[in-house]
Amino acid sequence: MKKIQPTGYQPGSAELGYQNQIPVDFSPGATQSATATTDFYEVGSYSTLRLVCAVASAGTGTLDLTVQTSGDNTNWYTAGTFAQKTGAATERKVFSVDRYVRVLATIGGGSPAFVYTLKGFVV
Repeated sequence: MKKIQPTGYQPGSAELGYQNQIPVDFSPGATQSATATTDFYEVGSYSTLRLVCAVASAGTGTLDLTVQTSGDNTNWYTAGTFAQKTGAATERKVFSVDRYVRVLATIGGGSPAFVYTLKGFVV
């Protein structure tokens, strides 16, 4: 788990403005060829997650990215998804999230080998 807070953050305080956006990085850090769930971030009272998915290479497979969120770190639900990736592509999306957030990367196909980054900000 990665707990993220800007300088001066006070739990329970009103949502902070965009000048206090916090970077998040769900990138796998290496070529990914099997389905996996990322570590989660605890984002506190923030409610918007802005992500950019950039696929550099894909092999001969498919990549489905599902952003999941939870208010209690036990019961997870889908906040949204990216379009299925089969090759090099870039996509930007905005998601409404609860206190905890993670990403499920589902990989399928013949010889999948995805190199991608998934980075953004919580605001």
